[in-house]
Amino acid sequence: MTARLAAALEAHRNLRTRVLPKDDGTEIDWHWAREKMATAQRRAGMKSDGKLHKLRHTFGARLAMAGAPAKTIQELMGHADLQTTMRYLHLTPQHKEAAIRLLERGDILETGPLEAPSGEDGYERAPEFGRDSGAHLVTRTGLEPMFSA
Repeated sequence: MTARLAAALEAHRNLRTRVLPKDDGTEIDWHWAREKMATAQRRAGMKSDGKLHKLRHTFGARLAMAGAPAKTIQELMGHADLQTTMRYLHLTPQHKEAAIRLLERGDILETGPLEAPSGEDGYERAPEFGRDSGAHLVTRTGLEPMFSA
């Protein structure tokens, strides 16, 4: 539960009313919830089917897009099997593209002692990150060396 949701629920703790009542103050039911979901879908320009289960997909996908580990999402969703959770983790095309762009960043470096002076054997000294970062190797193409000679 987010801190914002916890605060909203806490504010209703002593009111003796439902947190999500109908407009007339009565208890919500399945039919009412599906109607509200269909209305929200129409307003968002989505296919309006009123299926509430989509909220679980949204929950899982939003966590994944925010960088939460799949195993953590599995536990939060209450799934016994990680494969079940994976069906919920739909990423937007923008997030897929952003993931690929991570490979283009110059700060993904092979760490360890510098074995050859800059320019020899196809390696260059990469920029230092932090005071005690040590030496780093990176190929001129930006790819990390997979095997040492």
